[in-house]
Amino acid sequence: MANNYTNADGLALRIGGASPLTYGVGESSNRGSVHKTMYIDFDYANYPTYDKDANNDGTLDSFSGQTPAIPAGASVLRAFMQVKAAVTGGTATGIDIGLFTKAGVAIDADGIAAAAGAGGVLSGLTANTTVVCGGALASNDNIGTADAYIKFTPNGTLTAGTGRLVIEYIPGKP
Repeated sequence: MANNYTNADGLALRIGGASPLTYGVGESSNRGSVHKTMYIDFDYANYPTYDKDANNDGTLDSFSGQTPAIPAGASVLRAFMQVKAAVTGGTATGIDIGLFTKAGVAIDADGIAAAAGAGGVLSGLTANTTVVCGGALASNDNIGTADAYIKFTPNGTLTAGTGRLVIEYIPGKP
């Protein structure tokens, strides 16, 4: 089990356990354009989620800064999920994908995609499909004044599944 703490000068330390970033992530931009594309390759056991225990109580509740984030003031143009292998699990009904501050406060817990209900496009994620995310912040919306860290919240226990989340955005003005 990993032990996380922050020393007196503010340096976050992780003793044991896996690196916080265990999934593939990348970013690209078109030459001459401010348009950026972030992608996150994930599987059922490795996806963006909290990776820091801010209050040292043994529960991960915030972000270390090593996980992917959309910069403050950015406007998300669109987001979609490319599913390679079906996302399954005994109680899985899908995945909520939200945006959170570094401190772990929800900007919108299912702002990119909700597993069910309004904008619920991420239930029944079948193999070899592309699903457009329909959350409130998934298209033509400014994410706000804080960097927005991406967090997956599976609804149930996932037992299989791989894919790529793609988020296209325009960074805020410098």
